[in-house]
Amino acid sequence: MIRQQMVGNTPLATTQALRAFCSSEANSKGLRAGGNPCLVTLCASPPGQAPERSAVTHCLSWPLGQQRAGVSCWTAKGTPIQCCGHGLMCCAASWINRWGQNGTLIMNGSEVACRVTGQQVWLGFTPLAPEACEIPAWCRQYFEVEPDAAATAGAADGYLILAWPAGFELASLPTPNESLAQHTKRSLIVTCAAENQLAQQAESIHYRYFAPQYGVSEDAATGSAMRVLASFWQQRGLGQALTAYQCSTEGGLLFSRIEEGKVWIGGWTSTMAMETAKLE
Repeated sequence: MIRQQMVGNTPLATTQALRAFCSSEANSKGLRAGGNPCLVTLCASPPGQAPERSAVTHCLSWPLGQQRAGVSCWTAKGTPIQCCGHGLMCCAASWINRWGQNGTLIMNGSEVACRVTGQQVWLGFTPLAPEACEIPAWCRQYFEVEPDAAATAGAADGYLILAWPAGFELASLPTPNESLAQHTKRSLIVTCAAENQLAQQAESIHYRYFAPQYGVSEDAATGSAMRVLASFWQQRGLGQALTAYQCSTEGGLLFSRIEEGKVWIGGWTSTMAMETAKLE
């Protein structure tokens, strides 16, 4: 469903509800993923204020000419997002449908290439290489089973990656609460390689994403985290291309390729009913 509306005095062309990183009829491997919901509002010009609160992420996007568009995103709690992978993917799907060709999105000064290959939408990010670090002692406070590796990526408010042995049941890990902010400003990515031969799974890796410091207890499907994991697992010998399953309640199905000097994150998008994304 598409709806006309206004933000401040800025006329908006359309608002559409989409899901990113969901499963698709084109996926013959049987992985089921609900993906991450998002409202996308395509604006005529840069908005002067944040959008109205919704039940899901809400992204505003406006044309910059020559298949280029600006993007700004907010969480369901009204907090601005520095880099929103599922929001960028939904915006890319909306714009490419209008442009009829590939283009570029700009979010908080960073340029992200976007393209469609077959039925998948792909986002091209500048690589963000992780650096190995010691496993923080505070991990014992949250997880009975400790990880066997750790790495950081980005600035002090970037990402902390914790890795468990292949085939570890990530769903067994408890969701960290807001006390995590006492130990780190980094969003937390927990991950493991999948045991494909035993489980006959199509995916290469599993992961979950927590950011309670920023009002996100656990995210459903996180493209920005996959950007980091693509490099993390390449360093560990899993190659240039990955298929990942995000083990959230909703489930996310994400793909990555490292090529052309970029980390490409891909997935399927689908439309959803506007009413399910509205704030009650």
